This record gives sequence, structure tokens and C-alpha cells, in this order.
Amino acid sequence: RVASMSGTMRSVLIRTASFSTAAALKPAAGAVRKGMEINVERVATLLLSNGTLTRAQVADGVIVEQFNHGQSNPTYKLSFVSRQLVLRKQPPGKLLRGAHAVDREEKVMSALSHPESTVPVPRTRLYCEDPEVIGTPFIVQDFADGRLFRDAAMIDVETAKERGELYGAFLKACAAVHTVDYEKVGLSDFGKVGGYIGRQTKVWTSQYRAAQTETISSMERLMEWLPQALPAGDDMTRLVHGDLRVDNMIFAKDKPEVIAVLDWELSTLGHPAADVALASLAYVAPPQLPPQFSFGVSDPRQIGIPLEQDFVDAYVDLTGYTSVRTHLDYYRAFVCFRMASILQGVYKRALSGQASAPDAEKVGKMASVFADLGNAAAAQYTTAPGRLDRAAGAGAAFSTVAMAGHAAGKIEALRSSVRSFIESKLLPIELELFKRSYDSPDRWTSAPQLEALKAEAKRAGLWNLFLPDESGLTNREYATLAEEMGRCLWAPELFNCNAPDTGNMEVLHMFGTAEQKARWLEPLLAGEMRSCFAMTEPDVASSDATNMQATVRIEGDELVLNGRKWWITGAGNPDCKICIFMGRAVELETEGQPRHARHSMVLVPMGTPGLTVVRPLKALGFEDAPHGHCELAFDNVRVPAENIVLGHGRGFEIAQARLGPGRIHHCMRLIGMAERALEMAVERAEARQAFGKSLSSQGVVQHQIATSRIQIEQARLLTLHCAHKIDQLGAKAARNEIAMIKVAAPSMAQAVIDTCMQIHGARGLSADVPLAHMFMWARALRLADGPDEVHIASLAKAELKAHRSRV
Repeated sequence: RVASMSGTMRSVLIRTASFSTAAALKPAAGAVRKGMEINVERVATLLLSNGTLTRAQVADGVIVEQFNHGQSNPTYKLSFVSRQLVLRKQPPGKLLRGAHAVDREEKVMSALSHPESTVPVPRTRLYCEDPEVIGTPFIVQDFADGRLFRDAAMIDVETAKERGELYGAFLKACAAVHTVDYEKVGLSDFGKVGGYIGRQTKVWTSQYRAAQTETISSMERLMEWLPQALPAGDDMTRLVHGDLRVDNMIFAKDKPEVIAVLDWELSTLGHPAADVALASLAYVAPPQLPPQFSFGVSDPRQIGIPLEQDFVDAYVDLTGYTSVRTHLDYYRAFVCFRMASILQGVYKRALSGQASAPDAEKVGKMASVFADLGNAAAAQYTTAPGRLDRAAGAGAAFSTVAMAGHAAGKIEALRSSVRSFIESKLLPIELELFKRSYDSPDRWTSAPQLEALKAEAKRAGLWNLFLPDESGLTNREYATLAEEMGRCLWAPELFNCNAPDTGNMEVLHMFGTAEQKARWLEPLLAGEMRSCFAMTEPDVASSDATNMQATVRIEGDELVLNGRKWWITGAGNPDCKICIFMGRAVELETEGQPRHARHSMVLVPMGTPGLTVVRPLKALGFEDAPHGHCELAFDNVRVPAENIVLGHGRGFEIAQARLGPGRIHHCMRLIGMAERALEMAVERAEARQAFGKSLSSQGVVQHQIATSRIQIEQARLLTLHCAHKIDQLGAKAARNEIAMIKVAAPSMAQAVIDTCMQIHGARGLSADVPLAHMFMWARALRLADGPDEVHIASLAKAELKAHRSRV
């Protein structure tokens, strides 16, 4: 620690760098920018005097580079012979009070070198507070030679598996920061105890006002809301980093481990939820934010990153801080406010020429985007408080070194609960429900006995199992539960896991605005309403969705919808309150517009004038009441423009995201359906006599049973493989496997159920057993998920393309 400097300066050879950057995964450094030069001779002399450097190292000279990452304190790499160091200093010029505190960085990182700390930090070699040396106070530390990811998605990582492991290491480092005994390592005076968020809100309000260049209305709203909504009774004091993100950590080159947590400028004693809210901000950040704040994809599973529920639950599992999960959205609103304040300061420094990064002015202008994101988090906290508590603990099995998923034993226990519920409570009333669906004058209303069972399933926690953010399950894990639900046609609804509600809830969850989620998603998740999805049309070949004739036209602040749709499952249910309509975006039908960027999805409340349920359609003679498969007419249906989902022309983008995991659900339910059909057929074969012996003793029946078992196992393994690939690499990478199961599972189910009907004889055709209804569904799904021929053609093209690339 150097307070002042005197004496003769030693001569040091300075070799400046003029090349671009280091390797992609290393901290990128290059030439020192104009106005950011430092007198490295003086620094080298101090390092020589305290023993950090030898005379030989100083005599051989130094390469000085400036890191181009970050918007705060200018940071430099000093490369001596066999020694690399990092210098970090305050920026030049007039600074906001308390900002750019390198003294606090030095204090906290020195304290964290204590043996009781597990927080990885680079060793501090020098702290100099004498501004006469290089113009401002500075610190010098060891260079952490590892990987720096400048984006939350870690796009340079080769595999989804490795990315998941690195996120496990990131999470472990976050927990280490918050669980260190700050008193034992010497940081008891590092900040005030209690009241952190209230004080910080006042501090950043003051900082924002000092840097304000214009009025940002969303900031004004946040500054008013934060003190009013402060969670009562939620106050804890831990060491907090203040800027805890992936890009402030250095990872080991050869294993998933954080070797250095950097940029402690904002560290203090405070509430750890603020750090977690920032560390997980990418889950809700819009794509226009810089990559260090946004994943750039709607579903992080596509690239191997754990879901938000997984991340937060694993953090709680490591720390025990349950209130972080309960109030996360409040703290997310706070960190967005704080980030907006910081960026406003960056913007003002850019205007005055004091910024430490070349893109400071551009980045600083993002303050309003963060303020808007903060208001969205505030709205989420107001309308859905404690949303992550609904599935509390579901994601805790995301390990600290890999996204391992739930323990097999836990999944088997959940599967056993689902199966037991179906066997003991639903199957005894199955025929009663079918009879009501076929013959009752009340068939177009929900059966009271089914509603009672739904309430019981909800109380038992067997609810919304399909949605990872609710259940914490991966596609592979949920697949086994979907198979159990396939054993009875009424089971998916029992657990609020029935199509098309599942797909519609996924759409709203991934792409809905805060208002759309509050109005439609929350009641759907609660099972208080049903929904439908209007895409297929009677007058065109809907296997090619670009043939669609229905239209969406913008008129002022309204959307006008016209067209006819059919086979709209769920539209006959009186509890169906919302329809997702897909149609051609009239304004986008221009020559230069891509074919798959000309359609929009719109939320249409059932009962809107102009929307008519024309008739229920019968599928192979079955109405499927009370849900039905209906024909709908849209005649100049008008809805507010804010009912559009994601944006005009983004319908296909939504459809692709909707169709990935949903296909796993359908296929595994078909496997469960076939499994039960075979069980029924084996029981029938054992009980029936023909030609002097049981059917099960007949060679032809044995052949049918064996062949059915082979077909079921083949389809199950292919579908589970597909689910695993989606979890590891995303739906896009698994598109061939998805096409395979779309062909294999329905065809298998149709063949197996047909065989089982044959073994049953005439009874298999009757309503006394569910086989005929099962057969209808298996046959229908060879069209509902796209005709077999389309998937087969797609697979053939992929196979031929792969072959041609090899020759």
C-alpha cells in the first residue's frame, strides 16, 4: 500500500501493443486508447521496490495493453518477462461521489485471500492512492490466465454440456461470495448492517440525478415504486459483489471452474438477492440489450443453460436463502434501476470525454431499456408475487458443476405419484366420463367429478408438470410423466398438462408481455380457464402453413382478423376463454419480405364479436366433448393491437418454439396409450378361450404381443433420445429426431392399438373399452402434428445432404 511516492524514477523500456485482441476466449486487450495513457515507469519502480518484480524483469521492458471490456475503471495488462500483471485505476477527470472506488476493490479482494474464504480472487500486489504516480489511485494484481466470456450465452463454448457445467461453476462462485463470513475475513466495517436496498435506492437516485441529461419517465416510475414495494421483513446482511455477472469472472481453461471473480468496485455489505437478480437477468432481458445481459434466445435450454427455476433453486440449495427466491422480481426491478443509473453516468462521461470504453456513448443510451425492464419486473412482482415459490426446490438438483437434472429417485417418486393418482382415482370413473362425453346432454360442460380430481391433483403438487419454470423438469424427465398420462385420455387435463393449453401456456410464458401473462397465462396456469389454437384451415393444404389464407390487418390501434379455421381443439369447451389465432400479416406481404416472416399470432378472447363457433367436427365419429374439435369463423374480428404476440410477422418464430417440446408430450402420451392397450390385450388373451386353449397360448396371438412390445420399446427409446437431445442441444439441433418421432410414435400406437382391438374381438370396437377412442387419437396424430409424408421428406433431404457433404 503506497500513500505517496518520492525518489528517483528508474528507466523502463515501454513497448506498446498495436495488435487487435487476444484469443477469443481470453480477456481481450489491445493498444492503449488516446487519453488513457499511464506512466508505467513509475508503476514498475514501485513493483520493483516491493519485490513483485526483479531488476531483470524491469530492465527487459514491458508491453502495455488496455482491456477493451467494461465501462467502469480503466484496466491494463502489464506483460513483463515471465510475469503478467493487471493494473486497474480510476478514470481521469471529475467523478461522481463514491464512484470508481478502487480502494474498496483492494480492500475486499485482499480480505478474500483469507484462508476462511472460498471466493477466488487474484492476489493484490500493490495499491497506490497517490494521484501523483499515474494521475489517479490504482491497484496492481496478478493476471488470471483463463477464459473470459463477454456474453451471458457463452457463445464460444462448443457444447451445451460444457456450457451447463460452466454455469454450474458460475453459480458456485456466486454462492461462495454470499456465504463467506465477512466478519471473520476482516470486512465487518465494509458497510452498514441492514437497510441495504433502501439506502442503495437513495444513493442511485442521487447518482442518476447528478448524471441526468433528460427525463426518462420509466426511471421516474421506478424511483417512486421501489421504496413503496420494499418487501417487509426481508432484510439480511451478507457480502455482496454489486455487479455479479458471467463477464466479471475468469474461468479455468481446462475445466468448469471460476479462478477469479473480478470488478469489486460496487461491493459492500448488503442483500444477496440483488446480486442474484443481476446474475439471472438474462432470463428476462430483451435481445437488444448488450450480450453480457441477454442470452439472445427465448429458451436457454436450447444452448445448455439451466432454466431460471433451476438456477434460483440451486442457489437456494447452496445458501439456504429462501427469501431470494420469494422476492426475486422485486430485486430484479432494483438492479435494473441501478444499472440504468450506472449507464446514465457512463453516457454523461462519454459526452464529456471521460469514458473508459470506446462504445460508452452507445452503451450509455441503454439506460431507458433497463428502466423499462425494471418496470416489467415490478409489474411481475405486483401481479405474480412469489412465482418461483410455486415450484420451490424443483430446480435444486441443478448441480454446482453440471446441469445434472433431478435425481433419478426423485423423478421415479413423482412418476409413481402420477401413476397412482391415475390408477386409484381416475380409471375407476373412466367409463363414466366416456359415457358422459358420448351421450349426456351436459357433455359440453366439464364433468364435476373430473373438476374435483383436478383440485385434488393441484393440492398434491401434481400440477403444471409440463412447464420447466413451474416444475423444474427437463424434457427427458417430463417425458416419463407424459407416458403415464397417456394411459388415460382424461389424465393430461387432470394435471393441467393437456394440449392445446400446454402449447399456449408455453407461448405466453416465452413471448407474452407482462399484461398478457397477467390476463391469460396466470388463469391458465391456475386451471381457471381453457384455450385453443387456431391455425389449420379448411380451404388450403395446411401441411404447408405458408398456404394460410386467414389475415391479420392493422387498423389504427386495432387488429382486424378474417378467415376460417377448423379442427380447433378445445374451442367447444365453455371454459375456453382465449384463442391464439395465426394469420397472414397483410402489411408484410411484400416482395422483399421472407415467406416465413409474414404471419402473426394474435390473442382473441372467445366471445369477441365476429368470432363464431360454426360446428363441432367428429373425428372418426368422436366429438371429444367437452373440448371438441371445432370449425371457427373470423369475420372482421377486432381486438386491441396490444393483443399481438411478440410482434407483427413473428408467427412462425413462435410456432417453431411452440412445437419442439410439445411433440415430446404427444409422443410419450401415445407410448403410454399403447402400453395400456397392450396390458389390456394381454389380460384379455389370458382370460379368453378359443379352440380348446387360451388366446395367450395361440401362436398368432403370441406373435402379436411380442411384436407390439418391440414396437413400443423402439418408439420409447427413440422419443427419450430425442428429449435428451433437445435438453442438451436445443430443438433446432434435434429437428431430425423430432421428425422421426412424429412418424414413429403415432404409427406405432395405431398399429399396436389395432392389434389389441383384434385380440379383444368385437368388444374392442365397443365403447365398453377405450380402445376405439385411443385408435382415433393415434390415427389423428399422424396428421395433427403434420402428415407423415412431410416429416419423411424432411428426413430424406437431411440424409441426402449429409451424404453429399461427405463425398
